[in-house]
Amino acid sequence: MLTTSLEESLRSIRGSIPWMAPEVVKQTGHDYKADVWSIGATVIEMATAKNPWPDCRNGLAAIYAIAVTTTAPPLPEHLSAEAKAFLRRCFCIDPGGNSAVLRPSHSDVVFSADLIWE
Repeated sequence: MLTTSLEESLRSIRGSIPWMAPEVVKQTGHDYKADVWSIGATVIEMATAKNPWPDCRNGLAAIYAIAVTTTAPPLPEHLSAEAKAFLRRCFCIDPGGNSAVLRPSHSDVVFSADLIWE
């Protein structure tokens, strides 16, 4: 999809659906913090060998689940408490619509406390 402006680009859907942040799916505008959500989604995939929304049978179901969610995707039971806390930060959701404001930045994620990935 060709966009004509940065503003339009920041309100368009781009990427693989199961890894998209809610603000991307809803097209409400997003910034680099949407990538932090995607990092969390990728970690879930690495830990489970499944996408972060395993109950969604197709892209439309995933779009709906992400758009209406008020919680993080299901977290793998076998992860350490530290890893689960990291993922909860990546999946910060504000019902008021300011999720990206509350979500950590890239540097916060990279330099967060030592994680134990078991």
